Amino acid sequence: MRKASQNTTLIVVLAILLLSGILYVSLRNAPQQWSWYPGFQHDSEQPYGASVLYTLLPGFCSGEVTLISSPLEELTLDDYQGNYLALGRAYSWSLEGLDSLSAWVAKGNMAMIATETMPDSLFRGGHYAQLNPDWWYNRESLDLRLNFEEPPFATPESHKLSFRVKDRDMLYDWTVLELDSLQILWPPAEAVGGEGEGGYNLIRVPYGKGSFYLFSTPLALTNFYLVQPDGRDYAERVLSHLIPGDVLWDTGARMSRSPHQATESPLVFILQQDSLRYAWYILLLIAVLYLIFRTRRRQASIPLLDPKANHSIDYLDSVAQLYYQQRTDHRAIAEMMREHFMSFLRERFHFRQATTNVETAERLSKLTGAEPSEVNTLFNSLREVDANGEFTGYSLLRLHRQLREFYEKCI
Repeated sequence: MRKASQNTTLIVVLAILLLSGILYVSLRNAPQQWSWYPGFQHDSEQPYGASVLYTLLPGFCSGEVTLISSPLEELTLDDYQGNYLALGRAYSWSLEGLDSLSAWVAKGNMAMIATETMPDSLFRGGHYAQLNPDWWYNRESLDLRLNFEEPPFATPESHKLSFRVKDRDMLYDWTVLELDSLQILWPPAEAVGGEGEGGYNLIRVPYGKGSFYLFSTPLALTNFYLVQPDGRDYAERVLSHLIPGDVLWDTGARMSRSPHQATESPLVFILQQDSLRYAWYILLLIAVLYLIFRTRRRQASIPLLDPKANHSIDYLDSVAQLYYQQRTDHRAIAEMMREHFMSFLRERFHFRQATTNVETAERLSKLTGAEPSEVNTLFNSLREVDANGEFTGYSLLRLHRQLREFYEKCI
């Protein structure tokens, strides 16, 4: 028995080692898993990260890229000269931050708001604190055909921008800017690029000595497009609007999740790390092997016991048939049936003195649910056994039937 147990353990260990080796080799040779969700992180190498843009920016602005995460009102923007960049799904500034940014732009700097959700309020340093929400809208389609309004940025053919997931173009809610609505509130606003026919994705708003650029398709600045010839050409034309100087990259703009972005969880982090991912899969493998080998029954099953049966009726039938066939004294048979009935009352209902009086009849009626009249009729038949006179076969059959009905109620 001990040898069999050792053999089983050895088989389990060998199976774990074999499957672990197969899993390790398959994971080691598996292609890298990409996340196709717009994240816009400056240090992300995923398709919709912005690590390529972060690397190329110094070449466009001839300055340094500084990452900022604090609210604008807590920063001394006058220490910087150049460009401000907010890249992401959406961003929300405080009123104090908008005042600080507007005053900084008015001194000759440039701010590019490259977000899919445009702010409702901007330029508080000017005449308007609140912008009309009708100046931008979402349009769901597979792609956008983008170009610029004037040379030297305009190209003979439009640039195609699509939301790609693996090898498929997916429907996407593209943000389109409405120039006419914006010019009602800010007449100097001018279209720089878009898909034509009133739909724009890049608008310039002069402000003081500087400018705001509203860019509603930040996907065009992510890694996926910057590594493609056409996508890189388009991004270079957009980034050419930067002015010489430093770039303040506001990393808070990417904190709002896109509807396509998966919710972060501890398991996502584990699967992104090679060592943790291998450990996780091996743990799942061990759990499966445990369920296979250790959840089997390790002892014989306990047989079910049949419930106790009431054999009083069978006994009564046997005795009645035996004596009736012998044609003996009916009264003697009835006395035996009565004694068995009294014994049954003492054992079943714990009567110390089983008699056929009225109190016993009432108590039996409550315990068994039988009608008081039925119990009294039975007791009358039992009292006839001791009465003077002939005890006929009919009386014996009647007593037998009454006792049988009573026993059936007690089952």
